[in-house]
Amino acid sequence: MKLLTLIENTAASEKLYTEHGLCFYIEHMDKKFLLDAGASGLFAKNATRMLIDLKKLDAAVLSHNHFDHAGGLDTLLGYCPNIKIYAKKDVLQGCFKKAGVFRVPIGQSREFFDKRRKNFVLFNKFQQIADGMFLLSNEVFDDCFYDRTLLVKKDGKVSEDDYSHELFMVIFPTGNEEDGYVIISACSHNGVVNILNTARNTWEGAPVLGFVGGIHLTNSGKKLLCSYEEIEEIATQIKEMDIGPIYVCHCTGQKGYERLKIHLGDQVQYLRAGEELEF
Repeated sequence: MKLLTLIENTAASEKLYTEHGLCFYIEHMDKKFLLDAGASGLFAKNATRMLIDLKKLDAAVLSHNHFDHAGGLDTLLGYCPNIKIYAKKDVLQGCFKKAGVFRVPIGQSREFFDKRRKNFVLFNKFQQIADGMFLLSNEVFDDCFYDRTLLVKKDGKVSEDDYSHELFMVIFPTGNEEDGYVIISACSHNGVVNILNTARNTWEGAPVLGFVGGIHLTNSGKKLLCSYEEIEEIATQIKEMDIGPIYVCHCTGQKGYERLKIHLGDQVQYLRAGEELEF
């Protein structure tokens, strides 16, 4: 499998656009997928500069309903009007952020999804989208700090976001379970350790070849949302799992990455727009 970062907070080249958003292009067994669409249409401009033909996509995935991942969906649909976009059913909820006494919408509205319902394939907990390629809900809640500024509207009531609208991806590069898998999680609001353990419980004994994605340690990539001690605990639990390399980006933030690197060393690397991984 091959993964290219189409948009991220940083870039490997001055010729590429950046924004507080995330979009991955993934090739797996002759099929082409997009995970998220960034905050705007800039991912498509970067795709053109990286010679990626978005019109040849087989499907797309929306990891969760926040604008920095869902803001570019109309741009995607402009290239692929009939594309299927896989997402959790709970993306239909309204997402908000506390701003003093106000609630600011930070996700696409129910009307947005209703208007484009023919494109969306919504599921509850588990979905296979190709050979050796799966989408999962987090099922472990042992260790996590939540961003208490993020809210969700359920059944007409607004409460702290439980991130039931968030999914992560698991890919078996060879298609064989015994050869191991890669986890791709755009923001990991449910906690990277929980997500890792959910996958390990689902495919018990299969090697984890690597983890790719954001680890929600910073606010808009700048201010740390947790203590140094909490980051050290996350790193300690990751080391105990004996897994492959960790490629972080986006909401991990530079500060979060630097703190993780103190404890994980070369096991953790930062992934910028324009950079490519192969497993």
